[in-house]
Amino acid sequence: MSKLLFLREAIEHSWDEDTSYCPDKWTPTNPSLGQCAVTALIVHKFSNLPTALIRGEIQTAHGNRETHYWDEYEGVPIDWTWQQFPLGSSILDYQEVDPTKLFLDGWFSKRYTILEDRVIKYLKDHGY
Repeated sequence: MSKLLFLREAIEHSWDEDTSYCPDKWTPTNPSLGQCAVTALIVHKFSNLPTALIRGEIQTAHGNRETHYWDEYEGVPIDWTWQQFPLGSSILDYQEVDPTKLFLDGWFSKRYTILEDRVIKYLKDHGY
């Protein structure tokens, strides 16, 4: 299994309401809900790719506007949480942002640390 696929497996295995931006709405049937920012920074750290953090505005198929984060590598998006949005959702606007600014929010830092610790444990437990 490639390193990126194994990393994705580790991240997806580690998601739950404690790592979600929307803990009261998180469910196992939509595990990527609210996981975008913490996931993008874990991908950046563990993939060894010089990715850029992107913040975008999403128009959901239900008519809501939501903020969403993903990585970009050489112009190619790496977005392992897009499936949280209903089919037919689209990106309205996006820009590269400074990832360190997310850590100014203590709650973000706590969620990130929980996810990071779980991913590290998963990787170690599975011999990676």
